[in-house]
Amino acid sequence: MLFEGDVEDHLVVELFGEELNTFSANDELDRYRREFRGPVDDWVALYEPADKGSSDPEAMSNWRRISYIIEKA
Repeated sequence: MLFEGDVEDHLVVELFGEELNTFSANDELDRYRREFRGPVDDWVALYEPADKGSSDPEAMSNWRRISYIIEKA
């Protein structure tokens, strides 16, 4: 779980990662950031790679998979 709580009209999902290497320096992964504004009902969905086409923000080249659900409480 990334976040549990109430929001009004603004939510930012931001992820940072690092690939841990045994025999070489660790590699920083690309930063993931997606901002949601407006009515919360508009955000309720499953967010995953390729659900929005080739420009999908969750389709990150060096992350294995970014996928999450925004639900209404």
